[in-house]
Amino acid sequence: MAASGAGAPAAWRLHDTPPPPLLLAAALQQAGLAAVTLGFPLLVAEAAGADIALKAAVLQWSMLAMGIATLLQCWGRWGIGSGYLICGIFTAIYLPLSVVVAQRSGLADVAGMTIVAGLTQMALSPFVRRLRNQVPNEIIGLIVLLVGLALGILAVRLMALGSPSEPALGLDRTVAITTFGLIVGLAIWGPPRLRPLAVLAGMLGGTALALLLGSAPETPGVHGVSLLDGPPVLPSFNWALLPGFLLGALASLVRCMGDVIAAQRAEDPNWTRPDQRSIRGGVLADGMGTALAGCMGLPGMNSYTGSVGLAVASGVRSRVVGLAAGTIWVGLALIPSAGVWMLLIPQGVLGAALLYVSAFIIASGFITITQRLLDQRRTVLLGVSLVVGLSGALIPGLYADLPFAVQALTFSSLPLALAVALVLGPLLRIGLAREVALEWRPAQGVPALLEAARAPLQQWGVRRAVADRVGAALEEFALLAEEDIAAGGAVHVRMETTDPVLRLTLSWQGAPITPADAATPPDEPDLRRVALLLLRHKTDAMRLRPGAEARQEAVLEFDQD
Repeated sequence: MAASGAGAPAAWRLHDTPPPPLLLAAALQQAGLAAVTLGFPLLVAEAAGADIALKAAVLQWSMLAMGIATLLQCWGRWGIGSGYLICGIFTAIYLPLSVVVAQRSGLADVAGMTIVAGLTQMALSPFVRRLRNQVPNEIIGLIVLLVGLALGILAVRLMALGSPSEPALGLDRTVAITTFGLIVGLAIWGPPRLRPLAVLAGMLGGTALALLLGSAPETPGVHGVSLLDGPPVLPSFNWALLPGFLLGALASLVRCMGDVIAAQRAEDPNWTRPDQRSIRGGVLADGMGTALAGCMGLPGMNSYTGSVGLAVASGVRSRVVGLAAGTIWVGLALIPSAGVWMLLIPQGVLGAALLYVSAFIIASGFITITQRLLDQRRTVLLGVSLVVGLSGALIPGLYADLPFAVQALTFSSLPLALAVALVLGPLLRIGLAREVALEWRPAQGVPALLEAARAPLQQWGVRRAVADRVGAALEEFALLAEEDIAAGGAVHVRMETTDPVLRLTLSWQGAPITPADAATPPDEPDLRRVALLLLRHKTDAMRLRPGAEARQEAVLEFDQD
């Protein structure tokens, strides 16, 4: 366990085991926040015209699916799961398309194509490193940003309007606003021991206030729903729907990658590069959860960005919390009709909790985007993808004249934004050189060298941390080599980027770079040796060697992964 500062709550890290009371409370908090997504399969069932008994069965199986998906994601063994506190939930990525398909042809087609989407994601999991070349960090950040915006808008809708089956009235809005204020107040000004549980405490307080004011939902009159009755529907396959679900699978994969990277960054303050093993395991578990949901007659699932945001906001990041939350969901699924009772939490209360967490998700998306240097190409890519992605939601009927198979790509902002990015990205990279040659003379000064090197780093979208190391290494080199370069000579710099190495080859006519000679007075510091050590420290690999035509060479390599 690591303390987060004087007077601050304890931060329970990945492999810590919180004490039982905190563990149970944190698991209930994660499960309670994820409960809002139970409304997604319910909306799909309502679109298919399901009766109350079928809706109850959908909810019961949905809890089982969320429990198993969460356990798989937090497992982190044998290549399955990320091993981080990331819950599995029903996702808004598949929701708009699933609702339309349910209206047109029923739940069976939704379930069948959900299986295909899950299997697709599983098949792509071994290639996440290659996919990252096509889907760079700024696109992952864009997807995370859109997820945060979507959850935030959903939260405001739940707080202000409620749901179609539970419209919000004046008292409901009062309860929602009070709940949000309670969560924020406890998280910022509450007692240190209570701050990690601010969301759970706020939800309990909001639900109690709703009961006191008489605005809580009525108890549904459905009993006896059991998993022994079998899944609500048997899957069928409509291959005309394949493009939409495949793009949804890719968007889910990208979002899962972003969630795992966000969890890695939250766990390690000195994080510099993604751990590909945990990303592969996380994507595999995510696909397994979606395929399993389809087998249960349910819509698609995904990792929950909200659980990562909650872990960051509360400081409780232990994977044991995720395993406990998954166990809670499985246990509830085994209790007949428990799914219906989960929906007794007022919609406005769930919306308030979701609004609080969405702020951290949006911040995570911005951080991921701005972690890389952005040039004109990437700026255009991000801006256009964001605007077009949101256009379908902001301008109803904009894509109504397109064939249904193409329309299916526009029902959700995430797949649409990703589709635009995947098409626009390669076009904008036309003419982008992967190797650049520069020339620098000591008389020009060190700033001229740093400015010339920054332009290609921006074009290649190098991480800011790597760009800073490149600048520091070039500065140390310039200070070292100034007196070794032949009078009036120049340094030829060749910069090239390959996956995953950024390589700089510096060539000059003159003396090799070495520490000061024995003539250095013993009472004076060997500044050249210090600078040489700093130069080695700033790079991941460095070689000093004789070059062609009696020239000297320094090869500096930086890991971009």
